[in-house]
Amino acid sequence: MTPIMWWVTVAAYWATAVLCGLAAYHRQATPRSRRLWAMLAVVMALLGINKQGNLVGRLTTEGRLLAWTGAWYQNRAGLQIALAAIVVLLAGGLLLWLLRRLRPLSGPEMTAVVGVVYLLGFALVRAISLHAIDAFLYRPVLGVYPNWLLELGGIALVAVPALLAWRRPLPAPSEPLSG
Repeated sequence: MTPIMWWVTVAAYWATAVLCGLAAYHRQATPRSRRLWAMLAVVMALLGINKQGNLVGRLTTEGRLLAWTGAWYQNRAGLQIALAAIVVLLAGGLLLWLLRRLRPLSGPEMTAVVGVVYLLGFALVRAISLHAIDAFLYRPVLGVYPNWLLELGGIALVAVPALLAWRRPLPAPSEPLSG
């Protein structure tokens, strides 16, 4: 990832965490909605810390070193495929569980939950560093890397609903103010 796009992505995570925090403290938000947006703010901040500190990348490097020292680096593809499948299944299971547990969700809230689970799964699948996935993510098409679009798209799935929840207009007063 180019340094500029890396910083854009880090900034997008942090800005989205702030938007989720603002949505949590909107005057019209219900206590349940406040808790959801606050939780999403924390998760987005943690994803921002992960991106900024390259924590998952460091984990990938440690996994490679373990594979080399364990003399199974050349045969790692089967394990990587199994891990990727497990991550996808766990992310899908987590999403279904959250959508049931948090029911009823508004459309924007549901979109944000889908976005956060997608980002968690995306980060973990990318960390597995399966050659076929890396070849797709890091091969530019017309100067744009699919990795950028997929990650920033996931962030947008959280940022846009948070912005809408924060900017939601307050209800009109039911009685005119007396002067």
